[in-house]
Amino acid sequence: MSEAFVVGLGAFGPHGLDARQNALMTRASKLAPRPTSMKDSRGGRMANVRARSLADGLQGVERLVALAAPALSEACDDAGIDRSGRPVTVFLALPELRPDDDPRYGRPFFEALGAAAGVSIDEPASLFYRAGAVGVAVALERARAHVAARADDRPVVVGAVDSYHHAAVLSWLDHEKRLLSGHVHDGFIPSEGAAFAVVAGSRHRAPRLAKITSAMVARQPAPEPGDAKNGEALSELVRRARAGGGVHPWVVCDVNGERHRVNEWVVTKVRNEDLFDADATLEERICDLIGDAGAATGALALTYVCGAFRLGFARAARALVTLSSEGPDRGCFVVEPA
Repeated sequence: MSEAFVVGLGAFGPHGLDARQNALMTRASKLAPRPTSMKDSRGGRMANVRARSLADGLQGVERLVALAAPALSEACDDAGIDRSGRPVTVFLALPELRPDDDPRYGRPFFEALGAAAGVSIDEPASLFYRAGAVGVAVALERARAHVAARADDRPVVVGAVDSYHHAAVLSWLDHEKRLLSGHVHDGFIPSEGAAFAVVAGSRHRAPRLAKITSAMVARQPAPEPGDAKNGEALSELVRRARAGGGVHPWVVCDVNGERHRVNEWVVTKVRNEDLFDADATLEERICDLIGDAGAATGALALTYVCGAFRLGFARAARALVTLSSEGPDRGCFVVEPA
């Protein structure tokens, strides 16, 4: 497959109004949950990480459009794309099925996003994925094949948007005892955000910010007695991602504090102890830095890593990002400096 490069970035959310701010605030670990007006089952105020520039009453599809529009605009501008010119192809990760499900999550979302961002989107060619954080890995895998198959130098925009700031979603998470609190010690901190990367092939002449070395997905087998298959899909992915041998020097995983996610990640590292070294591998848990942003987590991790290469604070010259969905889907991608 031909090489694929990131030639533009955009991000928006609680940690900044653009990709640069998001990368630097993530680096500084400026995680700041704030209480909401919504009450949990004990009568306490539920908290989350959310953008201060958006009204708390803005929820659902309208909130996602408000998050995604500035990030998409920035990514196109960063790559030198004429937003009012030839329509761009967008591969977009959207929330998984949950209580805030909406029929507009799909084709209608592209129409609303394009209008809000001032970007002409090629809706027939664009695709959306509802596989949680893994959706970004699927989108990158598809984008690499897309730019390799094109005879011209047209790039594709890969991104994601999600938000847990929704009354029905927070109530659902509280009922399932998944929100981190004084009563739930293995829950997660809900967050939100949007991020986009413009991915182009080797023919494209725009300055290259990073190289997508690989992107792949796998499906976790059904559990067996004794949890024998725990971590099997992630184990396969991290090994395939390091086909050349040697340890992974920098790993950004989306472990969010939930017990089953932590266990799966520990098993993955144990099964691949030759690829993870206590002294040579730097591990960062993106959800410890920004909260769990659902489907947007992988895209925000991508802009963080690419921003690190761009701004000069990368932890190593190669980053592995691993992602998990609520279901059996698992994914990863590898990013290197261009």
